[in-house]
Amino acid sequence: MKTSKRSRADIQRAYRRRLLEKNGDEVRERERRRWHQRCGLNKVQKISSMTEREKRTTRKRWRTTKAEYRAQLKAARIRTPPPSDEDNICTQRAKRGRKKVAYRRTKANRRVSSLTAELASVTMSKLKYKKRWLRLRMSKTSGMNGRQSPATPDHGTTSSNSDFNMHEPANTPCNTDMEKRRRNGNTLDDVTKGLIAAFFTRDDNSRITTGKKQTVTKNKIKEQKRLLLDSLTNLHEKFCSEHPDNNISYITFTRYRPFYVRRPTAKDRDTCLCKKHENVQLAVDKLYQLGALKINHAEHLLDQICCSTEKHECMFRQCEVCVNKRLKFEDSLLKDDSIVVWHEWETVSETFEKNGEQKSAKVTRKCCKRGPLKQLKSSVCEYVREQLAQHVYNVRHQFRAYRTLKQSIETNEAVIHVDFSENYICKNAVEIQSAHFGGSNKQATLHTGVAYLFGEHQSFTTISESLRHDPSAIWAHLKPVLHELKRRHPEITDLHFWSDGPTTQYRNKANFYFFSTVLHQMGYHAATWNFFESGHGKGAPDGIGASVKRQADSWVSSGVDVPSAQKLFDFLECGNSTIQFYLIDPVEITEFDALWPSTLKPINGTMKVHQLHTDDEYSVSYRNLSCFCQRPTLCSCYNLRRHRFPSKKPHIVRSLHLHNIT
Repeated sequence: MKTSKRSRADIQRAYRRRLLEKNGDEVRERERRRWHQRCGLNKVQKISSMTEREKRTTRKRWRTTKAEYRAQLKAARIRTPPPSDEDNICTQRAKRGRKKVAYRRTKANRRVSSLTAELASVTMSKLKYKKRWLRLRMSKTSGMNGRQSPATPDHGTTSSNSDFNMHEPANTPCNTDMEKRRRNGNTLDDVTKGLIAAFFTRDDNSRITTGKKQTVTKNKIKEQKRLLLDSLTNLHEKFCSEHPDNNISYITFTRYRPFYVRRPTAKDRDTCLCKKHENVQLAVDKLYQLGALKINHAEHLLDQICCSTEKHECMFRQCEVCVNKRLKFEDSLLKDDSIVVWHEWETVSETFEKNGEQKSAKVTRKCCKRGPLKQLKSSVCEYVREQLAQHVYNVRHQFRAYRTLKQSIETNEAVIHVDFSENYICKNAVEIQSAHFGGSNKQATLHTGVAYLFGEHQSFTTISESLRHDPSAIWAHLKPVLHELKRRHPEITDLHFWSDGPTTQYRNKANFYFFSTVLHQMGYHAATWNFFESGHGKGAPDGIGASVKRQADSWVSSGVDVPSAQKLFDFLECGNSTIQFYLIDPVEITEFDALWPSTLKPINGTMKVHQLHTDDEYSVSYRNLSCFCQRPTLCSCYNLRRHRFPSKKPHIVRSLHLHNIT
């Protein structure tokens, strides 16, 4: 019978077996020397010199080979004849030993589980008694603070009192908040809680969302969502620097954050970002990625070029100490002449064809920029020095002035924060396809605002079917609000308006003219109009607009048709909202068009103006930043200038007077 041909591996394996049987020690020593020699020549790779992936592959191969070897041994034992009686005794002893090992391992596991449960129980008991001890110490301390025990003399403390105040001297008063928290355990006083909540809801720390569905509900309390504008770490440092007497830990700071103040997520992407901030941030991100900067936050770069970011002279490059300071760039792997790519928002002109004619329009695009690394460094340094520093100071100063004004408001003053909300699209409960996707649905203009008075505030919304957002529309929307304010609070003589600064709405010559004339004709003595920095005007009016749209959509969802601005006003007015609603006739807007002269000249430097003041008809004072340091008198801070408009006696002035309002 012809046998099968053996492989080369089988032949080599049989040869090695014969050598081992003949002289095993010599063969093993020779194999060992050969293995070390191959390792020295890097022909054999050790497991320690392999990568993690190669280690996993090698060990997997070893396990497979070992499993095959064990399978071969098992098959060989099956083919082997039964052992003798002596071998059976040894095998039985080995089996009994394995059973004892398994029993002892199971017993040890049970013991470990028992000890773990016992440790958890002791830990819970310790926490329980610790809390009980804290409650007893708090009650004892509060009792001693409320009234003095008759058995305790004025000059000392009893032994029981000293037990609860082991870490305090007997005669040292505990007046600071830190000492109170240490004495009362981990409790936080109501004043600090209020400061934390007010800090988180400030417009310079979080922005209110404008979506009608962007709400947060907790314990049946619904609030409009606010999104943080910075990391919690930076906000905690800012809070501690503003309130050094209420210095709290980071954990406590985050624990008392209001539930509706959230971190922004991908679905909360901001579509109203500041162009100046975003452009420099895109460039800084690129430099941080290349290793040229150690800081990836644009505003933190101001600390390198300014003595203090709170000083006007430093931020406006007027300080003699830091006027020549520049950014410090790190040595990166790329050379300065290397070509890099980054992004930047730009307003470009694009042409399009309409009705057979070529027309152009300006659009804002996120463009891709290419250039040497040295050019990017230079542009970022100059942008931070000349533009970002002033922009950031204006943002912080205006928010600070707004907050200070609301906190120090007098009985004869009112702070009015206004803004246009996105137009509401009127809709029916049931619509056909062509009506839903076409341009059949009308829109309604919403002008929202909040009036802050002494000890109270009132939200309002004016609705109109006119889609105009120009100065004539603004004052037509403000007219009923100001008349109602004068009727309910005749003691108010000074007004302070706050708004964002788009040139097509609030920051232009026509609005300045109406500001200097209409208010005096309504009976107000003086007023200021303050503008937030460009791109940073989000506030309470945006949340009111979202609330109004949410109420209107709830009516539509219940089967009510809201096809026009008139219907929208009717349904909102009959609701139980605390917001006051007013309906504006388009005719009232056109009446204001005839009130300002067509030959009106603009004020020089209108784009830099952040505050207007009027105390005389047809006359305004203006400056680059808001200031109320000598209120109610007018100070000369921040380059105060005056401007007088030409007087005009309009034929519709009588409609502005209060006695003609019915």
